[in-house]
Amino acid sequence: MWSDLIIILDATLRISVPFILAAMG
Repeated sequence: MWSDLIIILDATLRISVPFILAAMG
């Protein structure tokens, strides 16, 4: 259960962080 949530959160961060940095920069 927790491992699935961690995998989902990790994937979400990997996808969203570059967009956030691009929007800020």
